[in-house]
Order: sequence, then structure tokens, then C-alpha cells
Amino acid sequence: MKKTTALVALLTVISAVAFATDNKEKELDNTTKYKLVKASDFKYDLYYVSENEGNVSIKIFSPEGKMLTNDKLKHIESFKRRYNFRELAPGNYRVVIENANGKATESIFHNPDRSALKSMVTRIPDAKSVKVLVGAFDNSKPVNIKIYDDQYRLLYHDKITNSESFSKVYNLIKVESENIVVNIENNRESTTVVRSLNN
Repeated sequence: MKKTTALVALLTVISAVAFATDNKEKELDNTTKYKLVKASDFKYDLYYVSENEGNVSIKIFSPEGKMLTNDKLKHIESFKRRYNFRELAPGNYRVVIENANGKATESIFHNPDRSALKSMVTRIPDAKSVKVLVGAFDNSKPVNIKIYDDQYRLLYHDKITNSESFSKVYNLIKVESENIVVNIENNRESTTVVRSLNN
């Protein structure tokens, strides 16, 4: 009775997820169903439910065919497992789910939303300084801020990590250049801004 109740409960969850994503759960064999669901921009959930206890393996392969994950679960009837693709490059990944009675292969086209790097460089009125603001960004990738004079000599270099946004005032009182160049980049895109230091 307990086993049947757990099976019904997990099937209900899978069905609700399937309904929300307009896609149905799939069968691994006659007694087992599974569902692979995109949980967020980087995360994917695997739901699995079987009438029989057994061993299950989950393997994930890169677009080049390299095995990235080889999870082995023993003596299990049902589970929900989350996989985080945050550090993985965009591409088509292959997920292989296997138990003693069957094997299934699913594809994940991982194409995370890479929102544009939002930044602004403003000159502080009546002061020889600038303020650099960087809006929310993917903090798994550092943001580099480099400030050069008009001879392209490096004045400042800041590497921002473990932050979701950034704001800093740079004092340029000792800089003799009329203009400065501010470069903001995060390995995916780069923004360059030229600002005058004259009143």
C-alpha cells in the first residue's frame, strides 16, 4: 500500500510538471516512467518512478561525446535529481537513463540566456573622477574593468568576482590626459567608453 501511494504521488508530480511544460512523461520500460524538465536557465530536473526497486544509472555526454556524469543509484524505486549546467557551454547534450529492464536517451539543447552586460560610465561633476556602474551579471564569470589614459597606458584594473553588480568611483586627479578610455568585459562581450576629464 505504501509503495502504491508513493508511486501515485510521484506520478502526480511528474504529470503536473508534464502538463506545465506541455510534454508527457516517458516510459523507460513497462513499469518505469521518467521525465526530464528544464527547471531554470541552467538547471534540469530528472524525475524517475518505477514499480520495482533496482539500480539506475544516469550518464550525461557533452556535444563532443565526452562523458561528464556517471551517476549510479542502487536499490531505488523513485527519485528527483537536479543537474546544474551553469559551467557548461551551450550545445546539445545527451542524457542516458538505464535500469535493468530498459534504456532511454534524451537530448538537452542547453542554450542559456546570456543577458547583455549593462554598464554605465559617468563623470563626477566638478571632480576629476568617474563612476563606473555594472548592472546585474552572471557572477560565475568575472567582470574586468580597465581604465587607460589617451596614450593607452593602463591606469586601473579591477576584476570583479562573487558579486551580482558593481559600483565604484575612480579618482583620476593625477592623470594628465584630457580623455580616458574605460573597457568593461566579461569574456562574452566588451564595452568601451571614452570620457573627457575636462570641465
